[in-house]
Amino acid sequence: MNKFWLGLTQREQILIVACGVTVLCFLLYVLVINPILSNKQSAYAALEAQKQSYSKILSLAVQAERVDRHNANSISRQLPIREAATEASRTVGVAISRIQPGSDDKVTFWIDNANTQEMNSWLLLLKDQYGWQVSKVSLNKNSDGETLRGQFEFGGSAL
Repeated sequence: MNKFWLGLTQREQILIVACGVTVLCFLLYVLVINPILSNKQSAYAALEAQKQSYSKILSLAVQAERVDRHNANSISRQLPIREAATEASRTVGVAISRIQPGSDDKVTFWIDNANTQEMNSWLLLLKDQYGWQVSKVSLNKNSDGETLRGQFEFGGSAL
């Protein structure tokens, strides 16, 4: 290889080095820089989508608070939380995957696969029609990106 290199003129050596540097720069751009830039753009797009989702959830929360204030005295009946949650889940179409009684008359419900609107409707129905206010919520996005799984704790007695 060294013999081949020394057999080339200085101009040929410079051109081969320049070509090698150009190929190296191209590979660096294609394999490193371009993927980083495209990931950054997709991350910004995902961030914007999450901001819009957050804004929608906040507006629904404000709307729910207004409805709650307006309908505070219109709770139709008082059922135990387990029965109320089961009836509300049937009405809304949400499947409760697990129910766990806790200390101090607290009950925790798990919902594994529901969209945001279904979970919000379930919670509003429990609050407005049955008088049960959730005391603790934990939500996670499922791997499909469209649905959520949640853990909801209700405590004590109805409103």
